[in-house]
This record gives sequence, structure tokens and C-alpha cells, in this order.
Amino acid sequence: MVYFLPMISLDDVRWSNMTGGYKSPFDPRPLLKKLATDSDTTEVWHELWEELHHQGDVGEASFAAVPFLVRSYRERGLLDWNIYAFRDRLRMTTSRQLRNERRSVLRKYWRPKPRKMFAPS
Repeated sequence: MVYFLPMISLDDVRWSNMTGGYKSPFDPRPLLKKLATDSDTTEVWHELWEELHHQGDVGEASFAAVPFLVRSYRERGLLDWNIYAFRDRLRMTTSRQLRNERRSVLRKYWRPKPRKMFAPS
């Protein structure tokens, strides 16, 4: 069974409004195009990792790039560990971010009442 991931076109203007791992605007289209055509992709992957996954932080561009990365390598018939590692890292990062967001919401809205250590005499 083959699953197809929804992709936005590389011509779509939404790319220019997306953020990367630094939480600042980052448009990965030039790097994605290079990745699809260049034979040596070491530098391109280095830049993608740095911009799309910076110290555990990701942005919308990180997720939007995944379907393009998969399609690009499927069409070229190449396997690259970066694709699998990037996808797994996004999954782990997302899980951690969701847990942290839930914790912060709990801390904000639910505070246990302090207990007295000793009953008054």
C-alpha cells in the first residue's frame, strides 16, 4: 500500500510566511530544489537540518518540507538516512512540544493547594 502525503506547490506563496527551527521566517524552497537536482547533497542537508530543526525547535516549514523530501528521493531512486532521521526527529520533537504545552497549561490552570505538614494542636 502506498500513501501519498499532501503537498503544497513550490510556487505557493505560503512558503514565504512559514517559520523554521529558529522560529523566524524561513523559506526552504531554494534548498528543496537543490536537493532534487544536485548530486552532492551534503551541504544542502546540513543547511536544512540547521534551519528546519534547530536545537530541537521546528516550525511550519519543517513539516511542509517532509512530503517534498520524500517525493524527491522517490523520484530519484535514492535512499538517504537524512530523510528517515529528519522525519523521526520531527515526530519526537512534536511529541515533546505537545507534552510541554500540556504541562504549561496544567501549571497555569491547576495548582494544588499546599498541604499542612502538621495538624494544628
